[in-house]
Amino acid sequence: MTSLRLILSGPSLLRLKIVGHSPASSQPATEEKRNGATPSFKYSKTAAAVCALMLVLLAAAVAPRAWGQGASWADSNTPLVYNSENTGAGLYPAPAFPEFAKLPIIRQLPDPFVFSNGERDTRWSAQEHHRQDYLAALAQYGQGPKPECTGTSADDVLGVSYRCSETATFAFTSGSTTNGTLTINVTVVGPNGSNTLTTTVPITLPTPSAACVQPAAGWPYVIGMTGPTGSWPESAFDASATLPTGVTVPATGCAAQVSFGAFFGFEGALPAFASYTFGQLVAHNKDGFYKLYPTLCAGITTGAAGTGACDAANGFPNGSNSAEYAAWSFGISRVIDGIELVAAQANTPLPLDTKHSATTGCSFAGKMALMGGALDERVALVISQENGGGGAPSWRISHEIETQGSVEDINDTDYDWWDTSLLQFSGYNVYKLPFDNFELMALVAPRALLETGDSDYYWLGDRSATFDSLATEEIYKTYGIGDRFNYYIDTNHFHCVVPPYQQNATQPIINRFMFGADVSTRGISTSWQEADALRRGAQPTIDPNMWMRWWETRLPEFPWWGTNQPSFPAGDVWNEGGDVMLPLNPAPAFFSRPQTIKTGDTITSQYQLSMPGTHAAATVTVPTSYTEIDVACRDGSSYTFAVPAPLPSNGVVPPNQGSQSAAANTQTFTIAANDNSVFPSAVASTTNPGCEDGKPGTVTGSYFFALGLPSPGAGNPGLTGFSTTDGVQEAATTDPMNVSFNISDTNTSQVEWSPTTTINNQNPYSCTPPGCPLTPTITWEPPAPITAGTPLGSGQLDATASALGISGLATDVPGSTGLLTDVSVPGTWVYSPAAGTMLAPGFYTLTATFTPTDIFTASTTAANAYQTYTAATASVPIIVLPHHGGH
Repeated sequence: MTSLRLILSGPSLLRLKIVGHSPASSQPATEEKRNGATPSFKYSKTAAAVCALMLVLLAAAVAPRAWGQGASWADSNTPLVYNSENTGAGLYPAPAFPEFAKLPIIRQLPDPFVFSNGERDTRWSAQEHHRQDYLAALAQYGQGPKPECTGTSADDVLGVSYRCSETATFAFTSGSTTNGTLTINVTVVGPNGSNTLTTTVPITLPTPSAACVQPAAGWPYVIGMTGPTGSWPESAFDASATLPTGVTVPATGCAAQVSFGAFFGFEGALPAFASYTFGQLVAHNKDGFYKLYPTLCAGITTGAAGTGACDAANGFPNGSNSAEYAAWSFGISRVIDGIELVAAQANTPLPLDTKHSATTGCSFAGKMALMGGALDERVALVISQENGGGGAPSWRISHEIETQGSVEDINDTDYDWWDTSLLQFSGYNVYKLPFDNFELMALVAPRALLETGDSDYYWLGDRSATFDSLATEEIYKTYGIGDRFNYYIDTNHFHCVVPPYQQNATQPIINRFMFGADVSTRGISTSWQEADALRRGAQPTIDPNMWMRWWETRLPEFPWWGTNQPSFPAGDVWNEGGDVMLPLNPAPAFFSRPQTIKTGDTITSQYQLSMPGTHAAATVTVPTSYTEIDVACRDGSSYTFAVPAPLPSNGVVPPNQGSQSAAANTQTFTIAANDNSVFPSAVASTTNPGCEDGKPGTVTGSYFFALGLPSPGAGNPGLTGFSTTDGVQEAATTDPMNVSFNISDTNTSQVEWSPTTTINNQNPYSCTPPGCPLTPTITWEPPAPITAGTPLGSGQLDATASALGISGLATDVPGSTGLLTDVSVPGTWVYSPAAGTMLAPGFYTLTATFTPTDIFTASTTAANAYQTYTAATASVPIIVLPHHGGH
């Protein structure tokens, strides 16, 4: 018997709950037990009749709620934290990933709501199932397994059975009632016998005071990766602390401090599990975690037998199968285990609240805080500060928009931290990666996550992090808990430093999720780049949703003939500051067929540029350009190759491994004033490697890249894709430049040209860090009609200029909120026609030119560019009526 309940939760939320029989669905019944989820049900006449009524009520209930306003509509019904490390363990079948060749090419971000079997489900009841799929992908591609430690059941670690158990004790330092040491003993029994790892963790309890009152459940606690609170200010976790200058939002409670590591990670529990080697690839077989689990190997992949290298000589023919981040995440969970053990002991329990905890760290430790919190659902709040590649930035997007070697990507990262399996996705093979880092961040959901960046350090890849964060935000919003995810990306301060305005903006997150304060955490997310570049009208060629728009349709926009590989449509270009990624995807039509290429065919690519209209003489320089071509094969496999062929990594391209981008192939074009001719580039060519079955393949998409000079050095933006001597490029004072490209198969004479794109030199993305000029927004309402003979004045010439920025970024005034603020921009106006002009009857256009006081010029330095503005213009219509002598 099935019954129906109508549950009203607030004015805009209507839930239909089915109680009783639950037919077959893609979700096991245990999911309902976990979180009160709504099971699916089959069609029946009764259900159809009731649903018809429900739809009427539903329409009325949800109509008032716009999408952006509904970010937290399910907040009160969704858990803030869980009791176990991985609540979905064992509830769902592991996804079966195809072999590398048959992994689909996904240029955009993978759809996070699609299961491995192709079914799509955005309901909250499916969240933990999706989470287990993300975990499986992370473990298989880049991290390796993170073993469990239940103390009772054996755990299968890459086919080998291990049993893990733990004991813990806590003792106060002699003479102290706040400082003490947690000692944990982790014992693992495997095929080689028993091994025990023992380490200590310093814990400092708050000193009780009028400001620090111990809650009934005990003190909340923060686990700092490389110090008591990581690199986050201690005052953010201590209501009794003296606030730093400029900080006006205090902590509303006090937290115990748990130090997972110390001295930049070289001391404490952190190296007890896996040593931090500061970029030096070494063997880790003598590190604590790898002695517990000798089936796993991390680090260097070449060495003689007995050296501990992850190679055939030491029993690891496929290279490393474990990442240090798996070892550190395991260690963080064992520290949490230890805290739970001593907090629950009968005699003198440690007064810590196991429902209110946080992880925090910066840089490599920012990734560690993210991984540790993402992989343990007992952590209520994750603060991942300035984490860089492998943290918030998307592996895909970093390859898409950054020149090779300027940011941390799959080619350019530390392979102590990741296992060898990630390398197969380097270079253009990154698009075969079944997941991306926005899903790593989504592993934290429904718990709270704050991730931050600092664009002063280009290596961190904050442009990619911005777009990846928007994708994670969309997942949180879909589940109705959008106010639990926040990102904060600013600039112009030292790495791992929290400026006062940033602490003011983000403190409510800590106060709510650590201390239970009833405060809002909506509207905090921001990126200094997003503030200007993504605001409506400022950058018309940038679509912040271009990497995730296809989620809603489930199908790629092009091509449509069964390749099922998401591709960018022609309108979705990366076009910023002279850097471009231009897509060429054949449009579906009954009279048009996709380009077919055979093994061994010579494939060429060429671009062309022109400067239309009236313009000054210019020299245009393109440091490096290349085209990537995606091919689908009839056996279900796919591959990408580049024209010209890319630089190999270390001289040799390993099997299934992409490579770095093309070598520098600089071309320069000298264009005379007012010359509108088309200037073609040199023709690049390469040989199509072909499908493994030897049959012809179908081109599913081609992509032209001009991103600057490759391998410019870590943190160097690498020049500009298209630079011109005509004007000041960073200030958008150059003349337009049109660019298109083609691919051609010389064996079949097939040629395809892309649509023409006008280079957008406005530059909040590609200029030299720490920042770029803002674009003022002119607000000017069309004036009311006037009568002939009326001089133009303030009633008509009343335009205003403003800009959206982070309060406190340009000038850190004490008490700055750190939030996005629209502020007036000082400057001068020139109107045409000028004030005092009397117009004859007719229709006219008024034009205003605004010159900011702090205008970006050729002499502006990188240090103060973000404090400057570009000039701006606007026009409005006006009607001048005939004069009728007063009648």
